[in-house]
Amino acid sequence: MEIKSRNRPEDAQILQLRELEKSCRLRDGQTTPIPLNTWMNFNPGMKSCFLLYAGERLVSFLNVFAPEAREAEVYAVTHPEFRRRGYFAALLREAEAELKRCGVSRILLVCEKMSRDGQETARRLGGRLQHSEYRLKFEGAPETAPPGRLRLEEAGPGDLKAISALDVRIFGSDPEVSLSMLGKTLEDPKNRTFSVFLGEKRIGLCNAGLREDGISIFGLGIAPEHQGMGYGRDMLLLLLGKLREYPGRDITLEADSENQAALRLYRSSGFTEITRFDYYEYISRGSGKDGI
Repeated sequence: MEIKSRNRPEDAQILQLRELEKSCRLRDGQTTPIPLNTWMNFNPGMKSCFLLYAGERLVSFLNVFAPEAREAEVYAVTHPEFRRRGYFAALLREAEAELKRCGVSRILLVCEKMSRDGQETARRLGGRLQHSEYRLKFEGAPETAPPGRLRLEEAGPGDLKAISALDVRIFGSDPEVSLSMLGKTLEDPKNRTFSVFLGEKRIGLCNAGLREDGISIFGLGIAPEHQGMGYGRDMLLLLLGKLREYPGRDITLEADSENQAALRLYRSSGFTEITRFDYYEYISRGSGKDGI
């Protein structure tokens, strides 16, 4: 076997990964490709993608998502024919060493609920379930937000400080991390960031990632003093109306399984749960065989 590591995968390697995912989908039933948003990682020089080859064939792949230094999320797939040979464990050791070099001490193994092998491996490696998130897909009939109540405007680089300050207030983000992540989001041509205004006051934020395979909504929130007034629903409806400019693409978002208020909002706005992701905190305890 041969292990390669990169800051981000090459186009040919992405194609190999997507073919590998097809084989895993037939076995496990996963619905979601591994995210390759390495451009969001806090350390641009960090190796984030780890590939294991049997000859010329990609048989195992691991990706690291670490937008801030306090923790990293790990996503991985291994071809069903090559499982239980320690390949994922080998990639995880490589990733762990790189994360340690970059000062990251907390690792979360992210596993979709359909993957029994993945769930088993996370637990066998000593992973402790920390939380779960649902992915929801918009399947409702288009609605229109009440006219004149709120105004949605796309943000640009000149808005960075204002939207970052609001992001800190809404989500409790670290100010430096917020500036970095929102700055990268604004720079990415495949993302759109929006502010919502009540009169002339900016009271909410939302983002949309535009990809060929769909649109993902993220970072949606209303300022604390304006919560509980229906503005979150209005903002979501305004955003969905804006996204009609990109027809034919699935629209998805994610929500913590414990955030019942957000789940009620999304369900009542036409979103349906399609899968669940479990986040296991990983504590290193040496090498071993694995199922993925």
